[in-house]
Amino acid sequence: MTKEKKLTLKQEKFIAEYLKTGNGTQSAKDAGYSENCAQEIASENLSKPIIKERIQSAAEKLGITTDYVLRNFKEISDYNREKVIRLKSKGSQDASGETEDIIVEQMRDVNAAIKSNELLGKHLKLFTETVELEVKEVPNEERQMELAKKMAFILSRASSK
Repeated sequence: MTKEKKLTLKQEKFIAEYLKTGNGTQSAKDAGYSENCAQEIASENLSKPIIKERIQSAAEKLGITTDYVLRNFKEISDYNREKVIRLKSKGSQDASGETEDIIVEQMRDVNAAIKSNELLGKHLKLFTETVELEVKEVPNEERQMELAKKMAFILSRASSK
């Protein structure tokens, strides 16, 4: 039987506010933390496992999962990328006296398409230059030097492209 850690009243309020806005700093202010340290408190709170679990659990109860969010971003992107065809005006007459329609193609909402693609890309880590490493054991000094040389070689090849 595991004992669940109790949260302070401010932490509970922070979670409730964060679920409404998704903005950590504003949630900290609304929960009663000082404006001077709201950003720091928000970062600290969002890194605490118990708070992350509570936020995740509440989101799942609402049906907000990673799949749900990604599916919505994709739908927004697809919808706004489709070209909308509108008749601008009647064009000039051809040799037979018929008028030709002038067709204009435009995107529905370029900003929505860009933003949803940006968020999808961030989720997939397409725009990051950070390398994530998982260390299963701490290597000795000799092995650390060997790994450092390999990493330097890999990075030098990547930067020369």
